[in-house]
Amino acid sequence: MGGIAIHTRTLLNLNEGSNWYARILNATTLQIWDGASKKLSSDVSWADSALSMTNATATIGGWTLTLPEELPAGMYYIIFYQSASPSSSDSPDMAVYIEYQRGVARMIYNL
Repeated sequence: MGGIAIHTRTLLNLNEGSNWYARILNATTLQIWDGASKKLSSDVSWADSALSMTNATATIGGWTLTLPEELPAGMYYIIFYQSASPSSSDSPDMAVYIEYQRGVARMIYNL
């Protein structure tokens, strides 16, 4: 069973597999979250924008992603990839469109 669930700042990727990571794209500015500098940026390396996900398959049957506390309120695409080593040549496996504010994410739709 695949899908995405959201509760507070944590996204659950209920897909099997290994080595999931995500990138956050601001839907308004088209800037990517830079995990190294903790801000949205138009010029960020792929490695600095790849957010590791936690393997929780033993407990929930999927992977978790906790959104950064510093992420500003706004509309975002969360893009999920499955790869052992994040690279700009990776193809996205899925994405969700969310509204994020005051530490709570609300999914608008799965892409």
